[in-house]
Amino acid sequence: MEKNDFAKANTQQAKHRRMWVTAGMTALTVGASIAGPELLDEVQNDLGNNEPRTTVTKDSSPLVKVGNVLFSSRSAAAETINNVVDANGGNHSFKSTQTQVTTNFTGSGTGFSNASGSYGGQNATFTTLTAGSGSDQGAIAFNKQLDMTAGWTLKFNMNLTKYNTGGAILSGSSNGAGDFLGLVLAPIAPNKLGTSGAGGGALGIGTDANAAGIPNAVQWGIDFYKNDGDATNLVNPTDGTLISSGSDGNQVAGIRTTDSAGKLNTVSGSTGFTAFTKSNGQSVMGFNSTYSPSATDSKWQGPSNPNYEAPMTATYTYANGVGTLTIKADNGSYTASKEITITDGVNSTMSVGFKASDGAKYSQKGVTIREFDLTLPTADTKVNYIDKEGNAISGQASTTIKSNVNDTLGIVTSGASTNTTGTAHTFTAPTTAGYTYTGTTYGTSKSTTGPLTVSDTDANNIINVQYAKNSKLTTVFVDQNGHVLSTVPSVELGTAGTNYDGQKATAAADYADYTAALATAKSNGYTGVSGVYSDSALTTKLGRTYQRQLLVTLIKQFMCN
Repeated sequence: MEKNDFAKANTQQAKHRRMWVTAGMTALTVGASIAGPELLDEVQNDLGNNEPRTTVTKDSSPLVKVGNVLFSSRSAAAETINNVVDANGGNHSFKSTQTQVTTNFTGSGTGFSNASGSYGGQNATFTTLTAGSGSDQGAIAFNKQLDMTAGWTLKFNMNLTKYNTGGAILSGSSNGAGDFLGLVLAPIAPNKLGTSGAGGGALGIGTDANAAGIPNAVQWGIDFYKNDGDATNLVNPTDGTLISSGSDGNQVAGIRTTDSAGKLNTVSGSTGFTAFTKSNGQSVMGFNSTYSPSATDSKWQGPSNPNYEAPMTATYTYANGVGTLTIKADNGSYTASKEITITDGVNSTMSVGFKASDGAKYSQKGVTIREFDLTLPTADTKVNYIDKEGNAISGQASTTIKSNVNDTLGIVTSGASTNTTGTAHTFTAPTTAGYTYTGTTYGTSKSTTGPLTVSDTDANNIINVQYAKNSKLTTVFVDQNGHVLSTVPSVELGTAGTNYDGQKATAAADYADYTAALATAKSNGYTGVSGVYSDSALTTKLGRTYQRQLLVTLIKQFMCN
């Protein structure tokens, strides 16, 4: 085959037009993002419209320079997002020990504080919920809302300063322990538990003239002071008289709820409420003390040294739309159970924690959280693979990733990390034939700033992985007079990093198309064939308008020689 001068398409050829003239046939390469149908119309007009037009699809997507080709490809890491079904590897169980309370639980309210100490030979956190100064409330809750269709077990100690005690002889005032201490399940954010709901007789979850209640809340605990609507077997302590001490009264353990407006539901009778006093508090509830506290104490012996401790275990199970909460005293006879109807969007996700509240009667009350074994709430995130117009990429269907609520999901170009035991997960975008990854949007707002924080509402969890269609080079063939050869089809070239040369084979996937076109030219009597070199100079050095003018000028130059 007769070898002609090799032609490189860059701005230098505009100054040396004779380099474009060949003795036989020339392959002319046009960037598809530069030349649209209107440009080829002009070319054909300049050539006398004596050859059929080669159709080129105009592509306005940005061109990326890889080597000398207007086309880019990328290799994705193993953690490509389309291959991920569960960001947590299918394991959504979690166990928090007594040494991890400050990490996994959040406190709120004026009465809340934590103190470090020891329990059972291990480090522990002693949480105060009412400080022993009156008219306050506090809470501590696991820092994620829980999926109430999954079970959990929570081990904890109830910590008291005192029991209700009657006033001393000679008109001493009664020594009430306060209002409430216990476990709360509430459909509000964990960090709002201590500041929501009214204190005192509203038990920290109901409503009064000054505060709104927590709708659809469930709580188990100890009620220390009888108010209207409380269990009928709850008896308040009385003051002493000139001739006798006051009655100690009692306190009751049981389960209370609020309605959809946050109003504390009243109790009819005493069913489900167990009364106990100082004399049987240990046998019933398991309260134990290493010394004899005074009835007039308002605070513990120290921040991590409560006067009375009672180990408890709360177990929650779920089946057929109903959750069952069971409370048992580890060292006492007490047990209680409550069925809870779970309704999606109402109480299907709830915060789980502890709360105490006091009014005019008060004492320091709190908990020691020993262990929480649970299944974290999960949600699905839809991942779409789209072009710049928002259309789905052919052959790349949307995928779904399950992950823990409040975990984060994001796309990175390198260094993906899908640690199944962590909370931050990053992935790479999949390589898609014919397209280049350009960016990602997150959530319904389509924010370009990631990552996505997974909501417990699936509809809010959307990741759009965006691509631009790769720009290829449309190559047409002209004779020595610049006429487009109707007998030789145009070819689309664009394998990244490849120089196309009529004299030297390449490993490009589309090189066979190129050589087939050359073979067709030869079969039609064209023996002098030049190579073609794919180069980005025209797009990186010139603006679009000038590119168009330059290309037309070059084609005209064929006609002049």
